Amino acid sequence: GASAVVLPPRGAVYSVASRRALDAVRAVVPVLEQLSFDEAFGEPEELAGATVDAAGEFAEELRSRIRSEVGLAASVGL
Repeated sequence: GASAVVLPPRGAVYSVASRRALDAVRAVVPVLEQLSFDEAFGEPEELAGATVDAAGEFAEELRSRIRSEVGLAASVGL
């Protein structure tokens, strides 16, 4: 049968990582509504009326920023 490894939760570590990641997002999306440790949404003013390509570029730049500043992979939906 299959076996599993169960690790104890590390809420303090997760909390710090979450704060750092969301701080990186707030640097470019100042008005951000946080829904949970790892989910938030905002409406960047510069994307109002943007093309699909411009919005995609914004999302990729945001993902890159989180990766370089925090070391975590992130998904960005538009």
